[in-house]
Amino acid sequence: MKIALALLVCLPPTAARAGVHVVDPGPGADGAALLQAAVDAAQDGDVILLKAGDYVGSGLPPLGLAGKSLALMADDGLAPLAVRSANVNSLPGGGVVVLRGLRFATASEATSTGGPVLHQAASIDIVGDGPSSLCWIEDCEVLGADELLGGVNGLGLTGLYLQAVPGPGVGIGTDVVAVRSLFRGAQGNTGIFGAGGHGAYIEGGSAAFLQCTLLGGDGNAAAFPTLSKADGGHGCYALFSWLYVSGSTFQGGAEGLDSPQATVSGSGLQLLFAISEGWLRDTSLQAGAVQGASGTQGPALVNPAQDIVFFPAASRALSVPALCHEGSAVVVKATGVAGDLAALLLSAEPQWGFPIAARQGPLLLDPLTVVGPILLGAIRSADGVLESTFSVPSLPPGLDAQLLFGQGLFAGSDGVTLGSGSASCWIAAGL
Repeated sequence: MKIALALLVCLPPTAARAGVHVVDPGPGADGAALLQAAVDAAQDGDVILLKAGDYVGSGLPPLGLAGKSLALMADDGLAPLAVRSANVNSLPGGGVVVLRGLRFATASEATSTGGPVLHQAASIDIVGDGPSSLCWIEDCEVLGADELLGGVNGLGLTGLYLQAVPGPGVGIGTDVVAVRSLFRGAQGNTGIFGAGGHGAYIEGGSAAFLQCTLLGGDGNAAAFPTLSKADGGHGCYALFSWLYVSGSTFQGGAEGLDSPQATVSGSGLQLLFAISEGWLRDTSLQAGAVQGASGTQGPALVNPAQDIVFFPAASRALSVPALCHEGSAVVVKATGVAGDLAALLLSAEPQWGFPIAARQGPLLLDPLTVVGPILLGAIRSADGVLESTFSVPSLPPGLDAQLLFGQGLFAGSDGVTLGSGSASCWIAAGL
């Protein structure tokens, strides 16, 4: 009951009728074209709900998400649903793009779960200049791909590419919040160059990775070793950037097989230049493996300025279903440490904030619109999981959907800790 009441309280006072675009291609239909048409037709703040279908196609340009706030969500039971690569750019000030339950893949990778992605870009490319804008990525798989020419770190492309304009800092450009997602750089190409791609490349932006896995692509045997070494990609390569990482794994890619030039495996994290800052909690940083006799293992962490703060508390997490249909029963899952008191914070407005040292993490919600904390209860099970069920109330008249953002707050023996967040859509029963 307390959560249901909080849903109504945290609605923005100017909540307008949010459009819901249901994309349902059916067998044999061109889902990729239908999805792009729905994006083009959507108004600022609309929700696009993807039913089962083929949204990848073949030889198509990336899905364009430009100039407006949108939420793309897979229907219940379909995550991760394969779509083609996406470009996010020109968001308005304060704009938000939510991507949940999607697998950014090529036609050749739409159904497989491992191995290199070949011949098409399959990534999320963000060029952000809208002040205080945000891209929220949750329960997604973002896979880099090989291309014939060009790309970051040779031909193995990154999973996630973020370039904020004009420079680093909260509120300056587009920030990223990623939750329970996989970012994988592509394996190097044997035809031209051989370097692996990075799991994520962050330049001049701010990003939070919460319960995520970032994998650098493996190097390969370069056909032109004098032009490019077959080094492994980094789990995350960041410069002029601010990063917060919790409960995650960053692993570099393996170096390429023996070649005339000695090769080096990728680092888990490279955070470069003095203006950058990082905050890490309960995170594993691993260098890639060595495959050949002339190879060298790179360092797990490269941070020349030594500007990373390591928080001691264990990672905490919150998960809410992507679609909360009015009238349905929904389970909120809090994961922490046995003995924790778990609470929920809610808001209709997300934001990336500086980590609060006393809370060992950033507040992911607009502090002016936060509702809560709403007590979920004490975590008593040995696995650290607490599940709370509530009934979703009816939406106000004239409203078909409303995006809501939650974040966990935990009080335990190691202090009060901000956990991960979850983006959900409170949606009409018939959709």
